[in-house]
Amino acid sequence: MNKAEPNAVVDDFVTRTTEALGDWTAIDAYIPPRTPRTLSLRRRVAGDAFLALMISWEGFFSDWMIAAVNRRPGKAVATLTSRLNAYADKDLGLPPGRLSASLLTTSHLNLGDVRRVLDASGHNIVARDYAELQKHADRWLTDGYETAVRSVTSYAFSPVVVGRLVRNAMAHASESALTEVDRSLRAASIPPELRLTAVKKNSVPGWRSYLTAKPTVGSAARVELLHRSLISVAGSLNV
Repeated sequence: MNKAEPNAVVDDFVTRTTEALGDWTAIDAYIPPRTPRTLSLRRRVAGDAFLALMISWEGFFSDWMIAAVNRRPGKAVATLTSRLNAYADKDLGLPPGRLSASLLTTSHLNLGDVRRVLDASGHNIVARDYAELQKHADRWLTDGYETAVRSVTSYAFSPVVVGRLVRNAMAHASESALTEVDRSLRAASIPPELRLTAVKKNSVPGWRSYLTAKPTVGSAARVELLHRSLISVAGSLNV
Protein backbone atom coordinates (compact mmCIF):
# COMPACT_ATOMS: atom_id res chain seq x y z
CA MET A 1 0.00 0.00 0.00
CA ASN A 2 1.51 3.37 -1.09
CA LYS A 3 -0.88 5.67 0.74
CA ALA A 4 -2.26 5.52 4.25
CA GLU A 5 -5.46 7.18 5.46
CA PRO A 6 -4.94 9.11 8.73
CA ASN A 7 -8.65 9.30 9.49
CA ALA A 8 -8.92 5.51 9.19
CA VAL A 9 -6.10 5.21 11.74
CA VAL A 10 -8.07 7.47 14.10
CA ASP A 11 -11.32 5.59 13.57
CA ASP A 12 -9.63 2.24 14.22
CA PHE A 13 -8.11 3.46 17.50
CA VAL A 14 -11.39 4.99 18.67
CA THR A 15 -13.27 1.78 17.88
CA ARG A 16 -10.76 -0.49 19.58
CA THR A 17 -10.45 1.73 22.65
CA THR A 18 -14.22 2.05 23.00
CA GLU A 19 -14.48 -1.75 22.87
CA ALA A 20 -11.67 -2.09 25.43
CA LEU A 21 -13.44 0.35 27.73
CA GLY A 22 -16.60 -1.75 27.42
CA ASP A 23 -14.61 -4.86 28.34
CA TRP A 24 -13.21 -3.17 31.46
CA THR A 25 -16.67 -1.96 32.49
CA ALA A 26 -18.20 -5.41 32.02
CA ILE A 27 -15.43 -7.21 33.91
CA ASP A 28 -15.55 -4.68 36.74
CA ALA A 29 -19.30 -5.16 37.05
CA TYR A 30 -18.83 -8.92 37.48
CA ILE A 31 -16.24 -8.62 40.25
CA PRO A 32 -18.14 -9.44 43.46
CA PRO A 33 -18.61 -7.11 46.43
CA ARG A 34 -15.38 -5.66 47.75
CA THR A 35 -13.21 -7.91 49.88
CA PRO A 36 -9.41 -7.68 50.17
CA ARG A 37 -9.09 -10.37 47.51
CA THR A 38 -11.59 -8.90 45.05
CA LEU A 39 -10.20 -5.41 45.61
CA SER A 40 -6.75 -6.69 44.63
CA LEU A 41 -8.27 -8.41 41.58
CA ARG A 42 -10.04 -5.23 40.51
CA ARG A 43 -6.84 -3.24 40.74
CA ARG A 44 -4.90 -5.84 38.75
CA VAL A 45 -7.53 -5.92 35.99
CA ALA A 46 -7.52 -2.11 35.86
CA GLY A 47 -3.73 -2.11 35.60
CA ASP A 48 -3.81 -4.60 32.72
CA ALA A 49 -6.51 -2.59 30.92
CA PHE A 50 -4.51 0.60 31.39
CA LEU A 51 -1.24 -0.88 30.09
CA ALA A 52 -3.06 -2.22 27.03
CA LEU A 53 -4.50 1.25 26.46
CA MET A 54 -1.09 2.93 26.53
CA ILE A 55 0.47 0.32 24.23
CA SER A 56 -2.41 0.88 21.81
CA TRP A 57 -2.00 4.67 22.01
CA GLU A 58 1.70 4.52 21.20
CA GLY A 59 1.07 2.41 18.10
CA PHE A 60 -1.81 4.65 17.08
CA PHE A 61 0.14 7.89 17.34
CA SER A 62 3.07 6.52 15.38
CA ASP A 63 0.79 5.17 12.64
CA TRP A 64 -1.13 8.45 12.47
CA MET A 65 2.04 10.52 12.12
CA ILE A 66 3.31 8.29 9.33
CA ALA A 67 -0.05 8.39 7.55
CA ALA A 68 -0.32 12.18 7.88
CA VAL A 69 3.16 12.76 6.45
CA ASN A 70 2.47 10.22 3.71
CA ARG A 71 -0.63 12.20 2.72
CA ARG A 72 0.99 15.63 2.90
CA PRO A 73 4.80 15.21 2.60
CA GLY A 74 5.69 18.80 1.70
CA LYS A 75 7.15 19.86 5.04
CA ALA A 76 8.90 16.51 5.54
CA VAL A 77 10.56 16.88 2.15
CA ALA A 78 11.66 20.42 3.04
CA THR A 79 13.03 19.24 6.40
CA LEU A 80 15.00 16.42 4.81
CA THR A 81 16.36 18.67 2.05
CA SER A 82 17.48 21.24 4.62
CA ARG A 83 19.24 18.57 6.67
CA LEU A 84 20.98 17.13 3.63
CA ASN A 85 22.18 20.56 2.51
CA ALA A 86 23.45 21.31 6.03
CA TYR A 87 25.33 18.00 6.09
CA ALA A 88 26.87 18.73 2.69
CA ASP A 89 27.97 22.16 3.86
CA LYS A 90 29.29 21.35 7.35
CA ASP A 91 30.59 17.81 6.94
CA LEU A 92 31.45 17.54 3.25
CA GLY A 93 32.48 21.13 2.65
CA LEU A 94 30.37 21.42 -0.49
CA PRO A 95 29.33 24.99 -1.33
CA PRO A 96 25.65 25.77 -2.02
CA GLY A 97 24.52 24.48 -5.39
CA ARG A 98 27.22 21.81 -5.65
CA LEU A 99 25.12 19.02 -4.18
CA SER A 100 23.72 16.85 -6.95
CA ALA A 101 20.01 17.34 -7.43
CA SER A 102 19.65 13.58 -7.68
CA LEU A 103 20.71 13.28 -4.04
CA LEU A 104 18.10 15.71 -2.81
CA THR A 105 14.72 14.48 -1.73
CA THR A 106 11.91 14.52 -4.24
CA SER A 107 8.43 15.91 -3.84
CA HIS A 108 7.05 12.42 -3.26
CA LEU A 109 7.52 10.06 -0.34
CA ASN A 110 5.79 6.71 -0.40
CA LEU A 111 4.62 5.00 2.77
CA GLY A 112 7.83 2.98 3.13
CA ASP A 113 9.92 6.13 2.69
CA VAL A 114 7.99 7.96 5.40
CA ARG A 115 8.26 5.07 7.83
CA ARG A 116 12.03 4.83 7.31
CA VAL A 117 12.50 8.58 7.76
CA LEU A 118 10.26 9.18 10.77
CA ASP A 119 10.78 5.86 12.54
CA ALA A 120 14.22 4.72 11.42
CA SER A 121 14.79 2.74 14.63
CA GLY A 122 11.44 0.95 14.41
CA HIS A 123 10.61 1.97 17.98
CA ASN A 124 7.53 4.06 17.09
CA ILE A 125 7.19 7.83 16.94
CA VAL A 126 6.25 9.13 20.38
CA ALA A 127 5.27 12.44 21.92
CA ARG A 128 6.59 12.28 25.48
CA ASP A 129 5.15 15.67 26.34
CA TYR A 130 3.29 18.58 24.76
CA ALA A 131 6.49 20.28 23.60
CA GLU A 132 7.50 17.17 21.67
CA LEU A 133 4.04 16.98 20.11
CA GLN A 134 4.46 20.53 18.83
CA LYS A 135 7.97 19.77 17.61
CA HIS A 136 6.54 16.99 15.44
CA ALA A 137 4.08 19.48 13.97
CA ASP A 138 6.88 21.99 13.30
CA ARG A 139 9.12 19.46 11.64
CA TRP A 140 6.85 17.10 9.73
CA LEU A 141 3.19 18.13 9.45
CA THR A 142 1.41 20.50 7.14
CA ASP A 143 -2.08 21.59 6.06
CA GLY A 144 -4.98 20.15 8.06
CA TYR A 145 -2.80 17.68 9.92
CA GLU A 146 -0.64 20.42 11.39
CA THR A 147 -3.78 22.39 12.23
CA ALA A 148 -5.28 19.37 13.98
CA VAL A 149 -2.22 18.94 16.20
CA ARG A 150 -2.10 22.68 16.93
CA SER A 151 -5.74 22.51 18.02
CA VAL A 152 -4.87 20.08 20.82
CA THR A 153 -4.15 22.19 23.89
CA SER A 154 -1.56 21.34 26.50
CA TYR A 155 -4.38 20.69 28.97
CA ALA A 156 -6.21 18.37 26.58
CA PHE A 157 -2.99 16.46 25.89
CA SER A 158 -2.08 16.10 29.56
CA PRO A 159 -3.91 12.73 30.01
CA VAL A 160 -1.55 11.29 27.38
CA VAL A 161 1.42 12.55 29.41
CA VAL A 162 -0.13 11.21 32.61
CA GLY A 163 -0.66 7.85 30.95
CA ARG A 164 2.94 7.66 29.76
CA LEU A 165 4.33 8.50 33.20
CA VAL A 166 2.10 6.04 35.04
CA ARG A 167 2.86 3.36 32.44
CA ASN A 168 6.60 3.86 32.91
CA ALA A 169 6.26 3.60 36.66
CA MET A 170 4.20 0.41 36.45
CA ALA A 171 6.23 -1.22 33.68
CA HIS A 172 9.72 -0.44 34.99
CA ALA A 173 9.14 0.04 38.73
CA SER A 174 12.44 1.92 38.77
CA GLU A 175 13.19 4.58 41.36
CA SER A 176 13.58 7.23 38.66
CA ALA A 177 10.25 6.38 36.98
CA LEU A 178 8.41 6.32 40.31
CA THR A 179 9.97 9.63 41.35
CA GLU A 180 9.17 11.31 38.04
CA VAL A 181 5.51 10.33 38.02
CA ASP A 182 5.09 11.27 41.68
CA ARG A 183 6.53 14.74 41.06
CA SER A 184 4.80 15.37 37.73
CA LEU A 185 1.28 14.33 38.70
CA ARG A 186 1.19 16.73 41.64
CA ALA A 187 1.52 19.77 39.35
CA ALA A 188 -1.33 22.26 39.09
CA SER A 189 -1.31 21.81 35.30
CA ILE A 190 -2.62 18.24 35.68
CA PRO A 191 -6.43 17.97 35.44
CA PRO A 192 -7.84 17.70 38.98
CA GLU A 193 -9.39 14.30 38.31
CA LEU A 194 -5.97 12.88 37.37
CA ARG A 195 -3.86 14.77 39.87
CA LEU A 196 -2.02 12.80 42.56
CA THR A 197 -2.98 13.82 46.07
CA ALA A 198 -1.60 10.90 48.14
CA VAL A 199 0.84 12.04 50.79
CA LYS A 200 3.30 9.18 50.29
CA LYS A 201 4.98 8.27 47.01
CA ASN A 202 3.16 5.42 45.28
CA SER A 203 4.63 2.00 44.65
CA VAL A 204 3.41 -0.07 41.67
CA PRO A 205 0.46 -1.42 43.73
CA GLY A 206 -0.27 2.18 44.68
CA TRP A 207 -0.59 3.11 41.01
CA ARG A 208 -3.03 0.27 40.45
CA SER A 209 -5.05 1.75 43.29
CA TYR A 210 -4.77 5.18 41.63
CA LEU A 211 -6.34 3.75 38.47
CA THR A 212 -9.35 2.27 40.26
CA ALA A 213 -9.95 5.29 42.48
CA LYS A 214 -12.85 7.62 41.73
CA PRO A 215 -11.66 11.23 42.04
CA THR A 216 -15.05 12.46 43.21
CA VAL A 217 -18.20 10.82 44.51
CA GLY A 218 -20.15 9.38 41.61
CA SER A 219 -17.37 9.81 39.04
CA ALA A 220 -15.86 7.04 36.96
CA ALA A 221 -12.62 5.33 37.95
CA ARG A 222 -9.47 6.92 36.57
CA VAL A 223 -8.81 3.99 34.25
CA GLU A 224 -12.12 4.80 32.54
CA LEU A 225 -11.38 8.54 32.49
CA LEU A 226 -8.06 7.86 30.78
CA HIS A 227 -9.72 5.69 28.13
CA ARG A 228 -12.24 8.43 27.39
CA SER A 229 -9.59 11.17 27.36
CA LEU A 230 -7.41 9.34 24.84
CA ILE A 231 -10.42 8.66 22.65
CA SER A 232 -11.10 12.42 22.69
CA VAL A 233 -7.51 13.36 21.83
CA ALA A 234 -7.41 10.86 18.97
CA GLY A 235 -10.76 12.07 17.67
CA SER A 236 -9.48 15.64 17.50
CA LEU A 237 -6.88 14.50 14.93
CA ASN A 238 -9.55 13.64 12.38
CA VAL A 239 -9.18 15.98 9.39
